Amino acid sequence: MRDITAVVLVAALAAIVECRDGAAPETIYVVFEELADFAEARSMCAKLEGQLATFTSAESSQSLLGLGSGWIGLQRPPGGCPDPGATLRGYEWLRGGVQSDFQNWASSFDPSCASPRCVVVDEQMKWLQRDCGSPAPAFICESPPKQTCGLLPEADTSTYSLFGKRASHFSSGVPPGFIATLEPDSTRFMCFREQWVQAPWNCEILEGGCQHRCSVHPETSQPFCYCAPGSSIDPVNRISCVEDPSDPCLGLHCDHGCFELGGTHLCLCHQGFKLGPDGRSCSDFNDCVDERQCPEDNTVCVNVPGGFQCHCQAGFHRSGGQCVDVDECASAPCEHICTNMAGYYTCSCYDGYQVDPESPNKCKLHCGKEECAAECDPNNKYQCYCPDGYILEERSDEMVCIDINECDFFYCDQDCTNSFGGFTCFCEKGWTLVDQYKCVVSADDETDSGGSGLNPSTDAVPTASYGPDTSPTAQPSGVSLAAFVGIIICTVLVTSAVVFAVHHILNKREDMRRNVKAAEPESHSLGAAH
Repeated sequence: MRDITAVVLVAALAAIVECRDGAAPETIYVVFEELADFAEARSMCAKLEGQLATFTSAESSQSLLGLGSGWIGLQRPPGGCPDPGATLRGYEWLRGGVQSDFQNWASSFDPSCASPRCVVVDEQMKWLQRDCGSPAPAFICESPPKQTCGLLPEADTSTYSLFGKRASHFSSGVPPGFIATLEPDSTRFMCFREQWVQAPWNCEILEGGCQHRCSVHPETSQPFCYCAPGSSIDPVNRISCVEDPSDPCLGLHCDHGCFELGGTHLCLCHQGFKLGPDGRSCSDFNDCVDERQCPEDNTVCVNVPGGFQCHCQAGFHRSGGQCVDVDECASAPCEHICTNMAGYYTCSCYDGYQVDPESPNKCKLHCGKEECAAECDPNNKYQCYCPDGYILEERSDEMVCIDINECDFFYCDQDCTNSFGGFTCFCEKGWTLVDQYKCVVSADDETDSGGSGLNPSTDAVPTASYGPDTSPTAQPSGVSLAAFVGIIICTVLVTSAVVFAVHHILNKREDMRRNVKAAEPESHSLGAAH
């Protein structure tokens, strides 16, 4: 967060500087003596509100003669090959265009397609091809005209840096935002409004230049530096920390740090934290409690240690500094119909379909009545499909889907209610429904029966929405055509077997009755003879 804030503030410093009498320099060149590849160098120049250097005339090149060497803003487009006969030999300036009245290629120029795509300059400003991913010892940035600060007295040993990168040469003074460190005291200054401001400066900018932490004095409202317990501020530069075993802050055991006020040492907390009742502990302050923190539309405040961040709400993304709606339908997430909403989207289905409860972005066949026309392949009228819980029937002129009455096949242990495309199981009082179709004795006899999860389907075609729960209550029977035919065949076979057994038993009884009648006269005659 501090790096981002610093970039913004450096830009603000440049923007608010008032112009002096006289013409400002056309371009400011800065040479950074830092090891970096081409991408790193380009990124650093962007923080200076500029880019890698462009030289379109001999005069612009001569202004840096002898000042340094390193990356410049010349690069060959990806996939292209050098062209010795073209302007700039097939290379282009980063700021756009190939027009240039000036070229200063070294004699070692490689015209092959495998040659390096980026360019550095040497001490004589000769242009040398170099691999973009290899590090160079320096890079040269250019920035728009700014009112600069003069170099500090040569009598002082000073170094100049921007965001930790050390600069060695300036063509027209030091641009705003640069920090100068003077030795041997390590005193720090920042270039602001054409003047050098000594640290500690505003705590919002690079921690005020302090080595440890910066805070604002509760009485004078002036920024000051403080150190961790066991160290104290260097009285000469007022920013460095030096070891101090006798530091009074050691005995306070402060969470973050302490300062001296009126001869007394007190604990303090870093910015974004608050001091606890014990006077030494620090806890994160929830900045998001204040609704004014993220006032932009469609934003949400996210508390982070020591501060807060503004993020776009779900379904929105940042564009042009604002949170705008993401059109999720552009990526076609729905099988049938997609409707974009502010922050989300919904899926719906064409007539004759309903949202699949297992995949809310897909659709499945739906009838919702006793029978309806089948969905057939336009190239094969016999290749037809029915919704779950329906069976296909071929008629003279059409293929029809007919609802299956699952209750006729004893799917439920006790009570059953058929519905279009499904069925519902119920249990009698004293029983509890288990696994949507079984009935077991209730632990509490007073427990009422409950319906299964197999609820009837509704006639309306449902709509699935990403956000609210859209699980449908309607469940299909799950009976396929093959299973239904199998059930019918089994029923016929069982019925036939029962009829055959009954018929066989009746025939056997009849035979026995006839045998008994035939034996009765013979028995009677024997008795008379006796």
